[in-house]
Amino acid sequence: MSKPAICYLERAGGGSFIRRVRLMAEGGGAAPFDRSWTAPSVTAAPSSEAAASDAVSTTRAAARWVAETLGQLGTRELSHVCVDPDGALCTWLSATSADPATITATLMQPEVDDGTGAGGGSGSAARLLSLGAGSSSGFSPDDASVQALATLDPPGTGSGISARLLSRRSAGALGIDAQRSRYAVMAVPDAPVRVFLDELDARGLEVRQVTSLWHAMAAAWDPAAQDSAFDESGRVVSSFSPSSAVVVVDPVGRLVWAWSHAGQLVAGGAMRLRSAVRRASDAEAETADDQATARRVGAEHADQTVLEFTEAETGRLVMDWLSWSAQLGHCPQQVACIGPAPATDASTGQPDPSLIGQSLGRAWPGATIGVGIHADPIGATLLRLTAATPGKALNPEAAVAVGPDDPRSALVGLSSRPGKADRGMYAWKAIGIVGAALIVGAVGYQLHASARGSAAAISDANDTRKAALESVEEVIRGITLMRPRDATDSLASKTEEFRKQMAAMKPPKPFVEEIARVFEAMKDHDEVKVNAINIGPVSGTVDLITPDIETGPAIVTTLIKLPGVLIRWQGTNVPGRPPTGPGKFIISGPVISEEKRPGGGA
Repeated sequence: MSKPAICYLERAGGGSFIRRVRLMAEGGGAAPFDRSWTAPSVTAAPSSEAAASDAVSTTRAAARWVAETLGQLGTRELSHVCVDPDGALCTWLSATSADPATITATLMQPEVDDGTGAGGGSGSAARLLSLGAGSSSGFSPDDASVQALATLDPPGTGSGISARLLSRRSAGALGIDAQRSRYAVMAVPDAPVRVFLDELDARGLEVRQVTSLWHAMAAAWDPAAQDSAFDESGRVVSSFSPSSAVVVVDPVGRLVWAWSHAGQLVAGGAMRLRSAVRRASDAEAETADDQATARRVGAEHADQTVLEFTEAETGRLVMDWLSWSAQLGHCPQQVACIGPAPATDASTGQPDPSLIGQSLGRAWPGATIGVGIHADPIGATLLRLTAATPGKALNPEAAVAVGPDDPRSALVGLSSRPGKADRGMYAWKAIGIVGAALIVGAVGYQLHASARGSAAAISDANDTRKAALESVEEVIRGITLMRPRDATDSLASKTEEFRKQMAAMKPPKPFVEEIARVFEAMKDHDEVKVNAINIGPVSGTVDLITPDIETGPAIVTTLIKLPGVLIRWQGTNVPGRPPTGPGKFIISGPVISEEKRPGGGA
C-alpha cells in the first residue's frame, strides 16, 4: 500500500501505559485500512513495580504488533504517531523565553506571583503540569514532553498568536517584569511513548513525526491548513486566516478541543463528559420543561449508557476559552464540532455534534459554527492528517518553518528522538575520526622516521667535516702565521699610501656647476631651446635656438654676471641668420685656468 500509515496510541492511568493501538491508512479508493490492538488488562497496583513491568511488556507487545501489521502492508514507515490527550495538559505560563530549558527551569521554580492576578505563575503551573503528567512525586523534566506553543511570532509585536497581552509601558506601570511573556505550555506524559518509539526503531521502522491529538485536530480540521490559498504555481492568492477552534467527541468519554491558527496549534484542552444510564421509565417521567432545562445533547434510550453535554459542560468550556483569550489576546472566530451521529441501537450513546454546535453558538456569539458528522471522529481526524500537506497555510506568515522542529505542529522532543539512523551516523562519524587519527599517526610516524634520518645525515656530515679537518692538520701546522703586530703595521702603511695618493689627485673641474650657471641664465627665456652642450677640459660650447637676435646676447650678459666663473663665455649669432625670427646662437669660451679663476691662486 503506497498510502502513508498512521498510528494512534490510546493510553490510560494518566498516560502511564498504553491501552490500545490503532493503525490506519487510506485505502486508495477502497475502504480505509483500520486495524487495532488492545492491551491485556492490568491487574497490579498502578504504583507498584509489577505495574511498571507490565506497562513495558505491553508497550513492547504493541510495537511488535505494529511491526507485523506494517509488514503486511508492505511498508516500514509511519507518517505519524499520534498520542491521545490522556494525562496531558495545556496551560499558560509567564517566562522570559520559549526555549525548552527556560520553560523547564521556570516550572521548577517556587510559586511567584506575576502581578496580573490571572494566575499562571511558575509555581501554580508546575503543580498543574505535575498533576497533568500523573507524577505523584512532583514535576520532573523526565516525566513528560514539555514545550511552549506558538513561539515563532516575536513577542510584543502586537500581531500573531503569541503577542503579549500587556505592552512594556503598561507592564512597567503594574510592576511586572517587561521581559517575561505569556506562553501556552503543553505537557504530555511520554514514558510509554518513548519506549514504543525505541521498540519500533529496534525493529527497523521509521517514524517521521510524533504529534498529540491536539496537533492532529489543528492540522486536520482547520480550514486555513488546506491548500486552497495556493494556485498551481505555488503563489499565494489569498491570505486571510481566522483563528479556529476544533471540538471533537472522543468515544472514550472525553470532549477534546484545540485552538489553531493556519493549521498550527495554539492551545488545547480536554474535559470528561458525564455518563448516565437512561431507562425508559425515567425518559417517560421527564417533562418537557425538565428537558429544556437540562438541554440534554446525548441520545436517550432504554437501559442505555449515554454521554451528556449539558449547559454545565458548555459553561465549563466557555469559561476555559475566556481564560485562554485573556492570556493569549486572541479568540477563535470559527468553531468546528466533530462527532458521531446520535446512537439509536448501540448500547453507548454519544453527544450530538449539531446540538453541541448550537449550544456553543449561543454561548460564543460572533463565531462561525460548523458541524461534521463522522461515525468515527478520531479515525476521520487521523485520515485527514495523513492527507494534509504540511507547510502550506492561508497565512503566509504562518507558513514558514512548519515541521517536526516546530512545537506548533509536533511533539518536538519525541519527533527528534535519536534512533538507529542517528546511531549509525554517529558510528560512521566515529569511524571517520578513528580513520583520520590513523592517517595522522601514520604521517607522524613518517615524519619521525624522516627526522631520525636527518639526524643521522647531520651526524655523518659532522664526521666527514671532522675527518677533513684532521687531514689538513699537518699542512696547517707548517704554515707560518702573521703576528698581530705585523698585520697592524701593514694596514697602517697601506692607509698612509692611500692618503698620499688622494692628496696628489687634483679636484675635478666644476663642469656640473658651469652647466647649472648656463641654465640659470636662461631661466627667464622660456622660448629658448638648447640644441647641444659640450664642455671639455679646454673649452665649452652651448648651441641655442633663440626667437630673435637680441635674446642670445642678453643670455650671455646674464651668464657673465653670475658667480662661480669656470669658462669665459662669449656669444655670436650664426652667420647668415635673418634679422628677425628664430635662429641659432652660439655661446662658447675657453676654460679658465685654476690660477686665474676668481678666488683662485695667483
